[in-house]
Amino acid sequence: MGKTRTVYTPELLKKIEEYATLGYPQREIEKMLGLKEDSLSDNKYRNKKKGKTDIIEAFTRADRAFEKKHLENISDFAIEKDWRASRYLLSIRRPQVFSEKKRLELNTPEGISIQVLPPKK
Repeated sequence: MGKTRTVYTPELLKKIEEYATLGYPQREIEKMLGLKEDSLSDNKYRNKKKGKTDIIEAFTRADRAFEKKHLENISDFAIEKDWRASRYLLSIRRPQVFSEKKRLELNTPEGISIQVLPPKK
């Protein structure tokens, strides 16, 4: 008996993109849609090797929409309301772009200033 593979219809891809745009992680999306665990990651890998990019493009569009939505929230709510929740979500989802950059500055007894910066990713 062979493995059964999920057929990623346009409707299923649309649902995956919709949930990813809302910020759900892949494992949660798999559970909500009744897919096998790791099936989304496996499918992205298999399709990339075959040159198919439909599921990768769906996640890319979802990531862009998620970022856009929360950047707009930050902009819209900066004066009147609390924008920190959107900032936090962006820093968790894309820390290399949206997290605070920590700096450490030391001064030696000889008056030499040393700055330690986080590594680039």
